[in-house]
Amino acid sequence: MSLIVRFSDRFVPERRYVLGVLLGDFLGLAYEIRVEPGTEGYVIDLPNGRRLRIRDAFFGHLPDSTAYLASSSLPRGTRIVPRVPFAPEPDAVVLFGDGDVAQEGADLRCAIDIVATLFFMLTRWEEAIPDPSLDEHGRWRATTSLAFAGAFLHRPIVNEYVEAIWSMLEHLGCEQPRRERRFALVPTHDIDVIYHSRVRTLGFAALRARTAGALVQAARIALSEASPFDTFDWLMDMSESADVQSRFNLLGGGRSRRYDGSRYTLADKSVQAIVRKILDRGHLLGLHASYSAHLDPAQWASERQAIETAFGVTLTEGRHHYLRFRVPETWRLWDEGGMEIDSTAGYADAEGFRCGTGDLFRTFDVWRREAMRLKERPLVIMEGTLAAYRNLSALAAQEIFRQYIEVAARYRMPLTILFHNNSFDDVRWPGWRKTYQTIFDLSQRVSRRD
Repeated sequence: MSLIVRFSDRFVPERRYVLGVLLGDFLGLAYEIRVEPGTEGYVIDLPNGRRLRIRDAFFGHLPDSTAYLASSSLPRGTRIVPRVPFAPEPDAVVLFGDGDVAQEGADLRCAIDIVATLFFMLTRWEEAIPDPSLDEHGRWRATTSLAFAGAFLHRPIVNEYVEAIWSMLEHLGCEQPRRERRFALVPTHDIDVIYHSRVRTLGFAALRARTAGALVQAARIALSEASPFDTFDWLMDMSESADVQSRFNLLGGGRSRRYDGSRYTLADKSVQAIVRKILDRGHLLGLHASYSAHLDPAQWASERQAIETAFGVTLTEGRHHYLRFRVPETWRLWDEGGMEIDSTAGYADAEGFRCGTGDLFRTFDVWRREAMRLKERPLVIMEGTLAAYRNLSALAAQEIFRQYIEVAARYRMPLTILFHNNSFDDVRWPGWRKTYQTIFDLSQRVSRRD
């Protein structure tokens, strides 16, 4: 029998969205929502007569509008509360409400507003509030986010609360089986460039070489016949060895001379050969929308159409160039364009769970107050974040990947990573090929353990 979920008649679209993602999408439970004016908080009635009450510490205190999009509605800091009952970690991140779960006779009362917390993380509504500290590409900085300030960007707190809710429901005697979940590595590759400049690489090597021997070795690599950017077969070999599918995102145009440049065109024979190999080997071709397309529906549509026409495919997912993304306009653009999945929601300047999860989830338009068909596959780690923004070596990056693989495995969720095809140049990126191999070794190890 279904769970019965009751809440008041205010902020119905927002509440319905969160509870649908939580109970339906993540846990796979049968439930029925009943909107009842005057209901205090969120009440989940089980078929056996027992009940879970969850505090409403947010929506119930606002006018029924988009008032939560004001900076005054943002959480007033973060509390890390130790030893919260039913929480899967030794402590819990509390954004709304109090960090307590208590027994009330045969029932449970949760004083943490889990619904508001999930809404805050999944919809990214803090990013819909104008911020003067955007970076030079108009992107939200990780360092501006509440998750970074509260030191929980590395934690999938959405999944932590999903597990907490499930533990509470089990404790109350829920007999429904939950949806089966498994860890999976999701390798993605944005194709920004395919042509390798030996002259530029040699100049880079000359600047970095500290000895004559090192310069000679770098020159030998730079002047070799094989292009270090032509890693497509190797990337697919790695994915196939782990029985996963690579996702290659292709530029279909662009108007920015500086950022889109003349990197390649769809008519290039090299590009056509690469795409044929990707499709023939059963990997996925996605849209890498250009620098200015994240707020330009016409430009976005023309690039998508150009790729589909050139290769006879139907694109269903992809990611924006430079991770340019604005809430909720970019999601809305993809949703209205009929795309199924976006994978842009990751920060450039820091790795972590921008949306509080690594799971695929349905998106929500906070301006129109409506759920969308589009799903987000959050990007968790980009190699450029570690190498360029954090200036980490390939060896140090291995430890970062290991930590996130362990977290994803613990919560049985996907881990989406981004490695560009040109990130394995041994002159500019020494050791990163080995790091990529290590990532696959680690992921297969935890998959077997799972």
